[in-house]
Amino acid sequence: MATFADRAEERQLAAAHKALSEAHSVLGEPAAGALALRLALARVLPALAHALRIAESRG
Repeated sequence: MATFADRAEERQLAAAHKALSEAHSVLGEPAAGALALRLALARVLPALAHALRIAESRG
C-alpha cells in the first residue's frame, strides 16, 4: 500500500511541477490575457492543494 501511495504522490508532484512551469510561462508572456491567466491559475490551485496534502501527510 505504501508503494501505491508513493507512486500516487510522485504523479501528483509531477503534475504540480508541470502546472507551475506552465504558469511561469504564462506569467512571463506580457501579452497573456485574462483567460490565459485564469486557466493557469485553475491548474495551479489543485496542484498546490495536492502538494500541501502530501507535505502535511509526511509531517
